[in-house]
Amino acid sequence: MFTSARELHEALYSMWTTMLRDTSPVAGIFIGGMEGIYERVALFRKLCFGRALYFVGAPGGATEELAENEPLEFTAASGLSSRELRLNRYYPALLQRIVLDIASALTTDNWT
Repeated sequence: MFTSARELHEALYSMWTTMLRDTSPVAGIFIGGMEGIYERVALFRKLCFGRALYFVGAPGGATEELAENEPLEFTAASGLSSRELRLNRYYPALLQRIVLDIASALTTDNWT
C-alpha cells in the first residue's frame, strides 16, 4: 500500500520504465489521458528513441492536444494523416490502419 501520491507516482514510473525496457515496443499508441500522458510520452521517446508515435486525439484529453501540435514524424505507409489521427472517431478502422502502418514499416525496414 502506498502512503503518498509521490510513492504511487514513483511505483507507476518504475512500472512504465520496466514495461518499455522489457518489451522494446516498435511504436507507441496513445489515446486520451490527462497530464500524466505527457510524462509517458517523454519516457517512451527516451527509451524507444526513433520509434513511431501515434496520438489518437478524438477521445479528447492530452492526446487531443498532442495530436494537434505534433505532426507525424514519419511517412505513414497506409496514408494515415495527422488530421485523421486527430479527428477520426471510428476507432476500430483507425486502429486497424495504425497496425497496418506499423506492420508495413517493419516489413520494409523503415524503423530501427
